[in-house]
Formats: sequence, structure tokens, C-alpha cells
Amino acid sequence: MIFESVGPSAVKSIRQRDFLKEWLRHYAPKRSLPPFAAFKPARIDEEMPDLMFYEIDYVDAEPRYRVTFEGERLSDAYGVTGTGRHLHDTINPKVFAYLEPIYRRCVAAALPVYSTFHVTDTEGRKVDYERLLLPFGEGCAVHHIVASIKSICEDGRFVNTGLMRPTNHAPTYTLRAVIEVGLVPPQRHAGLDGDVVAL
Repeated sequence: MIFESVGPSAVKSIRQRDFLKEWLRHYAPKRSLPPFAAFKPARIDEEMPDLMFYEIDYVDAEPRYRVTFEGERLSDAYGVTGTGRHLHDTINPKVFAYLEPIYRRCVAAALPVYSTFHVTDTEGRKVDYERLLLPFGEGCAVHHIVASIKSICEDGRFVNTGLMRPTNHAPTYTLRAVIEVGLVPPQRHAGLDGDVVAL
């Protein structure tokens, strides 16, 4: 899977930009992953329904994404509750197949990954999504990921329940990118890296 290389300005959502700025504030001084405990952006309580927190477990050097918190709007969209379970054991394999490369890229790069895509709700409305993954850990070893997922519909309203249903699940991606332009990346992980092209 090809990922573009972009700068922080590619992020559209104002709240996601705030999250990214907070991450960069801790990352920049040492060019090292910030600890998860340092992530304390302003007004985060307002954003909790659209957030997921993961703890990364490694099994034979392969990352596994254990859900430690799930926002209610996201659990409603996916139709499952996964707190305390690994992502691949929680959601349908068809859905996981679209998610896993994005999470893997975040772990491999030890840098934020941003993607935009759209799906249709149960009444046929197009819903646009912006997903920002922020890695946390030590050095270039990712131990946690914060996922912010924002949705918008031109019609102004949509059916959130079951939006990420496995039946005919085929999101159309308009962007998959590593946020690294203008940043000095940490040492890359061998064996997990994907292809990146400059934007």
C-alpha cells in the first residue's frame, strides 16, 4: 500500500490539528516519541466520543492493537465494543483488512498517519471521514496509538449506527499519508515499513 508524504498542514479538522500540534510540541525537542501520559490537549473531554486509544502488544515482532478506550460514536459506527480486546479480534475481517495497513504504517514510521476516505450510510448518504493516528512510546518504539476519527456529511445528517458495517465494506480512500514533511523522523523499524511517495 502506497502512502504519500505530507506536512502537518494536510490535516483538515481543526481539532485534529490541535491534537497534532500537541504531539509535535512533545516530539520536536528530541525527535523522539512522546510518552502517552504527556498527551493532554485542551478540551479533550469534548472529543472523547470520536477517539480510540490503543496499547501496542508485539507478538513475534508483529504489532497487535489492544483497545483501551473507545468513543461511543465509533463503537456505534462499527457495531462492536472492543475495550480490552485486540482490534483484529473485535471487528470484522473485511473491515480490519482496510484498517490494518494504516495502523501498521504508523507503527513502522513512528510518526503520525493521516487518511481521508468516504463510506455510505444505510440510507445511501456519502459520509466523509478524516482519521489521524498519533503514536506514543519511547525513542522510535510505539507503545500506544491515539486515533481521532472525524465524520462529516454534505447533507448535514447521516445514520451513524452501523456505518462501518462489514457488508459491502469498501471505503474509498482519497488520501493515505505519513505526516513527515518538515520533520526529522526517528530511526525506522525494519520489516514493518511501507512505501512512501512525496507529495
